[in-house]
Amino acid sequence: MIRSTLNNNPHRIEHINIFSLIFQQPVRHNLREIISTAHEHRHAIDSSKSCHNVILRGARTSAEVKSLHDQLKETNAIKRLRHDHVAAVEVVVSTPASYSDPLSYFEAAVVFFERFWDQPVLSAVAHFDQPNPHVHVLVSPFANGRLIGSSLIGYKSQISALARSFHTGVGGPFGFELKAQLNAADRLTISNKFIAQILQDPERALSGHMGHVFRKLLIDGAERLRHVVGP
Repeated sequence: MIRSTLNNNPHRIEHINIFSLIFQQPVRHNLREIISTAHEHRHAIDSSKSCHNVILRGARTSAEVKSLHDQLKETNAIKRLRHDHVAAVEVVVSTPASYSDPLSYFEAAVVFFERFWDQPVLSAVAHFDQPNPHVHVLVSPFANGRLIGSSLIGYKSQISALARSFHTGVGGPFGFELKAQLNAADRLTISNKFIAQILQDPERALSGHMGHVFRKLLIDGAERLRHVVGP
């Protein structure tokens, strides 16, 4: 994860997440093909604002995006893949809700990743129907007849180099400052603050953007939680 703060406001944090994914379901989410009250609540989606989402790259349907993915696989003469292979690398870049021109920033971010990895972008969708504007960028993992998804993400040192390159090329020019990673004391302080907010006002803490973040943390830690609460 890369964290940056906007100039003159250390409480506005912009995030970049980079991870591998198994394909179809995230694409359907990004293109808002999953229509259910439970899904919208879980992801803090305001469907009345989904008309403001913008497709920056790729097709309008997950089936078409999947077709492009399959074409690239065939072009690279890749015949057999493990069922859990890295189907794409997804980058999520977000801004504070108050940021003045998120769409220009997201377009610049997409261009950066296209050039940095020199790989086709399967899909890039900017979301404005959730509390913080953000863009999902899906990058093809096929090149030179090989599956290279893991090497695109790389090791910690490579991710740090990517953070610096992104800040130099995009974050800095758009008014962000590169923020150091949280240390153990910072993490403890933030955790205790969040627990205090849950105890003080559970309804507020578990709804909206805060609730969405909290649920994602629980989902990411589900394997460890299972040993505490049971299956």
